[in-house]
Amino acid sequence: MGKFTGVLLATDFDDTLIAYDGSFPARNAEAIAYFIAEGGKFTLATGRGHVPVSRLVQNYPFNAPVIETNGTRIYDFQANREFYAATMDKSIAPLVADIMADYPKVAVECFAGDEILVERPNFVTREHAARIGMPIPERPIQSIPQPWTKLLIQEEHAYLLPIQERIVREHGEKFEALFSMPTYLEVFRKCCSKGIAILELARLLGIDPKDCYAVGDGDNDISMLQAAGDSFCCANDTEQAKAAAGHIVCACDEGALGEVIAYLDSIY
Repeated sequence: MGKFTGVLLATDFDDTLIAYDGSFPARNAEAIAYFIAEGGKFTLATGRGHVPVSRLVQNYPFNAPVIETNGTRIYDFQANREFYAATMDKSIAPLVADIMADYPKVAVECFAGDEILVERPNFVTREHAARIGMPIPERPIQSIPQPWTKLLIQEEHAYLLPIQERIVREHGEKFEALFSMPTYLEVFRKCCSKGIAILELARLLGIDPKDCYAVGDGDNDISMLQAAGDSFCCANDTEQAKAAAGHIVCACDEGALGEVIAYLDSIY
């Protein structure tokens, strides 16, 4: 038993746990090691899909099931067990076909099972492939068997804004459309979110929701920041995420998780 036994800490990955340049700040590594040694459960809550996440867990000290694909899946890599999965209904296929016809500049990545495939890759797709460290094969979206977990629509932010508005206005009863980064518009099933997933994970682990803490940086983290017992945003995060968080900590490059765990150390 340690001082953090019964405490869950979930973090976003890009520009939160890691720095802008992809490095893992020493301050974070040291603090997380201390948190885990004192009995805490530390996990990832990311928009990334299963295969990229499976690579991440080999290099970072997560010791609890991981929240993948914006909360549509919870997977325990230690036990190789899927706890939870949620997919979109088949009406997503004609919707994405219409969007691609009306907005010819977008690339669309499709998350189906453990695969990520893309139609019409663009400069954002290339950046995404480099970020996750793996190629993203090309394939027409309509040829990918359903069910799909998530779509990632990619282009400049201003070009994506009317697409987000259209999805919310016309299909908001079925699908969420949120930005994880300015050039990443994420589309997934309604009522799936990192916020719902962190509470479900807490239930699975027998942890009181008031002892759940979340760290995030983007609009797709807002539900988690609001659902957790308390939450934190880095100084470099979006204004919407900052407004949803209980605390603002230092920039990700300066070891934000280290500051978060120092705060937890002061209250437990």
